[in-house]
Amino acid sequence: MKKKFNALDILFIAVIVVAVIAVGVRFTSSRTAKATSPVKLEVVVRVDNIRECSVNSIKKSETFYDKDKLFGKVKNVTAEPFRDNIEKIDGTVVSAENPEKYTAYITMDVETVQNDHNYFTPNLKTFGVGSSLSIQSKYVAFESRVQSIKLIQ
Repeated sequence: MKKKFNALDILFIAVIVVAVIAVGVRFTSSRTAKATSPVKLEVVVRVDNIRECSVNSIKKSETFYDKDKLFGKVKNVTAEPFRDNIEKIDGTVVSAENPEKYTAYITMDVETVQNDHNYFTPNLKTFGVGSSLSIQSKYVAFESRVQSIKLIQ
């Protein structure tokens, strides 16, 4: 007894072939982003709500690390009073300076790699303007936010 292929059999086989190709493209092309040659960047990060002693502990040429790998060297540090939103007794919210806390802007020279769309930390975490970075030096550790990135060449 011979079996004949009908339209449903051909449609079913076509759907399976398309699904296999889609899965293959999904897991091979987007996961293997190729990094280009190393680039030098000037990265400015903002650290909010820190004490004056932490700001003073950041020295020029101090190195910061992303976990255990070198992230960058400090080029400049500026600080301004930290502004916090405070709720008044009547329920209104105002922005006021906190006299004991500061916002620090740390400018660093960073050597990193990039692909067509992203920069990467030494631990291969992507970063860009607005992303958050956990960095630490010998004496302090911060959760920071990237303010600007400038290519140095």
